[in-house]
Amino acid sequence: MTTRDPLPPINFAALSDALLARARTLLPAWLPGGAFKSNEYTVLSIWRTEKSPSLSVCVQGEHAGRWGDFGGEQRGNDLVSLYAAIHGLDNGKAAVQVAREEGLEDVAGVQSGSGTAAS
Repeated sequence: MTTRDPLPPINFAALSDALLARARTLLPAWLPGGAFKSNEYTVLSIWRTEKSPSLSVCVQGEHAGRWGDFGGEQRGNDLVSLYAAIHGLDNGKAAVQVAREEGLEDVAGVQSGSGTAAS
């Protein structure tokens, strides 16, 4: 078994803030078929079949970024953890992947290309 060097710190807070600023574009792309109602995006759960939307993401206000599937057990405090849950990744891998997809490598401290994080 090989050991890996630890990743340099990822700036999760800055990345989360940058993703939140794009939430009204990102959420319909990540979770199609939902709707914005006031400060929330609601959509049918992606983890099970249901008739009424139970997955909700707060996009504005004191709880902005928090999300939960209120018919299940999935919950999180930011859009990085939501992306991780959607794609079955841990938060570190999710942060690197979404930062690259959204061109936010500098914000997150992640190198573009094959590296993992900026020095």
